[in-house]
Amino acid sequence: MASRMLRTVFGFTLAVLLGATAFGAVGSRAGRFVVDEPTFVCLGFEWYVTGDDNADAAVKVRYRKAGDTQWREAMDLFRVTDTRGLGKVPEGQVLFAGSIFYLEPGTGYEVSLTLHDPDGGDAEKTVTVQTRREPVLPDGMVVKCVVPGSGGGKGTKDDPFRGLAAADKAAGPGDIMQIASGVYEGTFHPVASGTPEKPILWHGPDDHSAVIDGGWAERAISATGISHVWFEHLTIRSARWGFVAHESSYTLLRRCHILDVDNGYAATENPMRGNVVSDNVFDGRVPWVSKGRHMTPYTRLEIKGKRYNITDMSGIDISGEGTIACYNLIRHFGDAVHGSGDQPKVANDIYGNEIIDCPVDGIEADEGAQNVRVFNNRMTNVFQGISAQPVYGGPVYFFRNAMYNVNVEPFKLHNSPIGVLIFNNTSVRSGRPGPMVVWTGGQTPITNIFAYNNIFAGGTKQNALEISAPIRNCHFDYNCYAGGPFANCAKWNGARYRTLADFRKRAGQELHGLICPPKGLFASGVLPPKSPEGRFPLEVNDLRPASASKAVDAGKIIPNITDGYEGAAPDMGAYELGAPLPHYGPRPLE
Repeated sequence: MASRMLRTVFGFTLAVLLGATAFGAVGSRAGRFVVDEPTFVCLGFEWYVTGDDNADAAVKVRYRKAGDTQWREAMDLFRVTDTRGLGKVPEGQVLFAGSIFYLEPGTGYEVSLTLHDPDGGDAEKTVTVQTRREPVLPDGMVVKCVVPGSGGGKGTKDDPFRGLAAADKAAGPGDIMQIASGVYEGTFHPVASGTPEKPILWHGPDDHSAVIDGGWAERAISATGISHVWFEHLTIRSARWGFVAHESSYTLLRRCHILDVDNGYAATENPMRGNVVSDNVFDGRVPWVSKGRHMTPYTRLEIKGKRYNITDMSGIDISGEGTIACYNLIRHFGDAVHGSGDQPKVANDIYGNEIIDCPVDGIEADEGAQNVRVFNNRMTNVFQGISAQPVYGGPVYFFRNAMYNVNVEPFKLHNSPIGVLIFNNTSVRSGRPGPMVVWTGGQTPITNIFAYNNIFAGGTKQNALEISAPIRNCHFDYNCYAGGPFANCAKWNGARYRTLADFRKRAGQELHGLICPPKGLFASGVLPPKSPEGRFPLEVNDLRPASASKAVDAGKIIPNITDGYEGAAPDMGAYELGAPLPHYGPRPLE
């Protein structure tokens, strides 16, 4: 069973798993092929195939920089067995979808995809696709000046536009609207759009002394229905929503400070493509502890006599296609990154973010469809870690994330998620029962969930791995469970397995898994928290492995995830031995 399930994550779903028969098998016929909206460092693909009624076809993927001769291997495309209510896959077809990661921005790549079906119908497709370049102002932009005020002006240094509304009436493609220091009161409603070649840039001083103050209106900046408009170096404050970009595309919010808001950024109403939220600081109003009480999703927050449900307070809330949220510092919201919004919700990247003190969820990929990628983020003090509640077919990728002081579930797999790949993450949780739990609170199943090369640390007693939901076509292997001593190795599909050997023999899971004490696991010497009530400084969250750790050289090779590993095999967890910490949060100005 284990070998069959291992094949599933890399493109195969064998007939025996789906109850199909090999007799009278029909070969595949390649159909519609889709290149998703490119992002800075990832590319995504979707390929629809007819036939393959016994589910033994697969799609292999190779890639190389345009002009190079050496191919590199990526993961096979993922077989999407069900997109739930989206109805995305026509009857009689199957969808293969998947991504390539860690690419260079603004670079052309040649990608070769090969469909193979033992029953016939092989096909090959080679495409050249360019990753998106990080936004850089083109030559020939025109600077227009803006100061606080209520109308008039010509936009010159000697006669600047007075107020943002007056400036927006005169803004057009290729304009830099240079916003002077000062407070700009009331909601700003930009309506002018730029073009791909000539965006409009609203730019404040580098010290963020241009302040958009919403005066506690619904929104401080309402940038809806526009395209190719950039906002940089602004302070945005005092509103229910700091920045809203519904039905907008290719907008950029970069190097801004958003504070004193209930919600930081929201772009959840489609159509939307290519929006970017990067290198910002989001300071919310939700403390980790209030009036001596540890905040949780079930507590209410009172601010100036008004009571808040903190689950409705989020730093970033995104949907659309090709949306990027990267290198932000997000602290003191309920959810750092919230999951909601219209479909489609595909080819979105969430990476490089520093998340601190968020007493609901660190990152939600909720309602993600295909090629949603959550990677290289760091979270310190969160109630839940990363959420897939639910996922509509996948693949949704969670990899190389580091989490310390997760109070409950490292990965929230609720409401029947289908298609989640959880690779090379490190989670250190507090409290009981054990290091990896999924408590669904009901009988909704989890389907097509694959977890490899993770370190799950923390917890005592009960079970090292506990999943309360029914389990369909899922596989866990090469994971390290650090904590205990545990009463049982696992609770899986309603059965309890006393030992790791029993779990391997009877369930076919964790054939290469480990159970070990947390002491000596991390080079920093950090241990799991003794209680979920504590708050820990960011400096504690250094989860790089110790040289003597049992997790070193104990992982599985996963193409494009573990490339460049040192030693006999990849290491388990978010970091390779000896590697520096990645950069999290806003990057230094160049």
